[in-house]
Amino acid sequence: MSLSTRGRGIDTLSEDVLFAIFQFLHPYDKIRVSCVSREWRALTLSNPLMWSDLLIGSKTDAEQLRCLLQRSMEADLSITAYDCADDVEDVLREIIPANLYRLQHLNIDLFHSTAEECQRLLSEMNTPAPLLQSLRLVQSHDGDFVIPRDFLGDSTP
Repeated sequence: MSLSTRGRGIDTLSEDVLFAIFQFLHPYDKIRVSCVSREWRALTLSNPLMWSDLLIGSKTDAEQLRCLLQRSMEADLSITAYDCADDVEDVLREIIPANLYRLQHLNIDLFHSTAEECQRLLSEMNTPAPLLQSLRLVQSHDGDFVIPRDFLGDSTP
């Protein structure tokens, strides 16, 4: 780095600009960014919106999912899950009903779940989801599941 460019790096950007940049990162990279420095960790952990778009894949474990959910605090959520391990699907079936009130988008492929487990998830989704804009559940095993009568508290957004 030449003398004329010293001090003009990323460390000169405001927190607002850094946060805007961090928003575009993949969830794994958001976690990595939060480990770069104390300042970046404080910035990322103090902004629940940074953690509100959960992309859960084959490399996500149950503990990471719980950590991401905790970091999102009470921000509105979008959850996309695909090719998850069994224990992650178990956590998803636990956290989705508990967070319906703040879900905006839910897109999950429950490839490892049985039709009975999917049916149980649907029956536990019995409270309103006033922010929900899109819902997609895919289950690849044989067997159908039926949307229960009290699905989303019998009120659709």
